Amino acid sequence: MHRIVSFGARHGLPFKGSHDLLIDVRLWMKRNPYHDRKLRYLRGDDLDVIKDIEKTLNLEKSYQTILAMVRHHVSSTPSDYQPYIWVGCTGGHHRSVYVADRLGRDLGLPVQHRD
Repeated sequence: MHRIVSFGARHGLPFKGSHDLLIDVRLWMKRNPYHDRKLRYLRGDDLDVIKDIEKTLNLEKSYQTILAMVRHHVSSTPSDYQPYIWVGCTGGHHRSVYVADRLGRDLGLPVQHRD
């Protein structure tokens, strides 16, 4: 079974296995809640952060593209592997947590947050 792990690139890139998928959400989501002092120390699963992230221009289109990539990866990976789906942003607290949690809910996959 695949596993989704959020991470922050500034804490080091994850070890990526040959069947792992790495998604850098900074390419898809330019809006960063870190720059709002009220949100800086909250996480991507906090309602105020979620509301802020959901103001991102073209968020739904970007998320659907990410979801399609992950679905394709899950369906095309041999069943005897247990790959990771790495979801990263700068610090690993806001955008990556939001996307990882949402992917986990939508795909029924376990999620953990590295950073």
